[in-house]
Amino acid sequence: MKIKYIKEAAQAWLFCMPKKMLRDIRAAAQIFHVALGYVSSFLILLLIWIFPIPSILICAKHLENLDKEGKR
Repeated sequence: MKIKYIKEAAQAWLFCMPKKMLRDIRAAAQIFHVALGYVSSFLILLLIWIFPIPSILICAKHLENLDKEGKR
């Protein structure tokens, strides 16, 4: 199969694709983007819940700095 024919077939498919199909693909991409945001937020919260030690240490350091400055 020659590259010329592959190129022509790809161009025909790309430029003749119905607008409805493009809208469906765009909608699916937006749904995937929102779902990915929810999954990443869930994973971050899960990591904070499972590994709270760094969060506790950061908060403790912040409280220590507030005590040194006399703002607490």
